[in-house]
Parts: sequence; structure tokens; C-alpha cells
Amino acid sequence: KKKKKKEATFHIPVGDSCMSEPFSSSTTGRAPSGAESPSMSVSPDQLSQLLEGVAAKDRSAFATLYEATVPKLLGTIIRILNNRGWAEEVVHDTYIKIWRKADQFDASK
Repeated sequence: KKKKKKEATFHIPVGDSCMSEPFSSSTTGRAPSGAESPSMSVSPDQLSQLLEGVAAKDRSAFATLYEATVPKLLGTIIRILNNRGWAEEVVHDTYIKIWRKADQFDASK
């Protein structure tokens, strides 16, 4: 019998409330693990465009950015920390920071 992995639900705070949509586009709001969902292929130019959208508080751009980057980011952090729960917290905090500070992104750096 296979043991089901615990998956986290992530929400981005906007002002005093949370976005109504979770990071993931799935209806469950569960973050995909690196092994379960392949990363979307996006170029550096596409990432810059997505970050410009996120800076303008475009939720669709944020969802696309999240789906394109979370599998690899989560997988990498799990390998570093060797603890999925902690890794999910780090990923959650990372995407909150991206949401809040995307307007500071400088593509030239």
C-alpha cells in the first residue's frame, strides 16, 4: 500500500487578506512536488515578462511564474534541507517575497 505524501496549500497575502486563488492552478491548491509535475519550459525573457506582470499584481502572471518554477525550486530545497515540511515553508515564504517585491526586479542584473 502506497503512503500518500502530505501536500501544502499556499496562499498569497494581498493587503490584509489572501488572494482567492492559491499559487497552483490546480483546483486543490496543492503545490506540486518536483517529482510529480514537470517544470514548464520558460526562457529568461519570459521569466522577466512574468515578473513584470507580477509587479503589476497580475495574478495570472504570478500563477504562470509559480507553475513554471515551483517544481524545480521545491525539489532543490528538499534536497538541501532533507525535510519536505521545511522546504514547503521556504518555498511559501519565497513566493510571498516574490509577490511583494517583484517591482524591485531588474532584468539587467
